[in-house]
Order: sequence, then structure tokens, then C-alpha cells
Amino acid sequence: MNNPEAELRGIIPTVIKNMILLKVLKFFLFFPLALFVFSCSSPVKFPVNDFSNPQAVNLPPWECHQIYAVTYDSLLGKSCLEVAAYPQKKFPGITLDWLSGNWSGYRRLAVTARVMGHDSVPFYISVWDGRGEYIGKNRFQKSFYLTSGWTQCDIALDPELILRNKKKMDWHHVRMAVFFTDKHFDPTVFRIEKIGLY
Repeated sequence: MNNPEAELRGIIPTVIKNMILLKVLKFFLFFPLALFVFSCSSPVKFPVNDFSNPQAVNLPPWECHQIYAVTYDSLLGKSCLEVAAYPQKKFPGITLDWLSGNWSGYRRLAVTARVMGHDSVPFYISVWDGRGEYIGKNRFQKSFYLTSGWTQCDIALDPELILRNKKKMDWHHVRMAVFFTDKHFDPTVFRIEKIGLY
């Protein structure tokens, strides 16, 4: 004759084992998916870059030939990025490919820069979103004047910003940022202390 109590004692450990196994399987099945979703929706990891130490930077030219280097600035008292832009067209400068990504979590772009050898030079910062439309319309641009002293260039990142193509700026898919000057000099030499998203 079967003993129900003994059978129950034998079933309970099996049920507990199955419950634990199910939880483990759920963890390994759903954790990678959750991690993927989080990584796709999180803002781009962008620490303030102050160029304090020499580093590999990829600086595609913008309407120019260029020479760049991480160099020591006596006015600043530390290293910074120096760009010598030899114009090919009207607006010589650089693009920074590591600025691409999701900017939706930030509200301000700050750039500290100065020009070398001149009293005042126009300086433009242009940010482009990732839509594949007419390239001149899916961007916004702010202008500043650089002097021989360090200038703080601040840009508010308005979540409701409307572009020239009558569409809202897509801060989730920023394609690039461009830093350039007018074709006044050959070359135009400017320095950037730091770039930050806040």
C-alpha cells in the first residue's frame, strides 16, 4: 500500500528543483534581451573630453586639408587639441565621428576653444541628425567668435527644435558634429580645450 505522505515528501523536492530551474532559464533568456533594449535606448556614453593626454582621435576634414595634434597650451597650462585647417572650400574645419549616437539624454553641448595668431575669427558648430534627406536641411548651426583667449561656446539642445526641413531634430540619432571657421586665412589654426555633453 502506497504511503501518500512519503510520496508527497518525494514530490516536493522535485517541484522546488523545477521552480529553481525555471527561474534560472528565465534569467538567461530575458536578461540578454533586456540588456540589448537598454543599450539601444540609453544615451551615448560621452565623458567630457579635455584632451589632457595624447590619444587617438579620428578627425575627418571638412572642406579642407588639415593637420592636427594634441599639444601643450601655455595659456591653458595643459594639453589641448590643435587644428590647422588649409581651406579647399569656404568653411574649413573638422568632424568628430565619436560624437555620433543618442543625445536625447543631454541638454547642453559645451566647447572651449580659441584661435591662434588672430584677434577674432568666426567659429561655427553644426550638429546633424541621421535622416538621409537633403544634407543641408537636417542640421542646426550656431556661430561664435574665437579670440586669442579661451572662449566658452555653449549650445542648448532643445528637444523641440525644428530644422530647416520643417521636422523636429532627431536627438536619438545624431550623425556628426562639425567645427569650422570662415575661409579667411590659410591655414586657420584653432585649439579646442574640451568638448562636453551635459
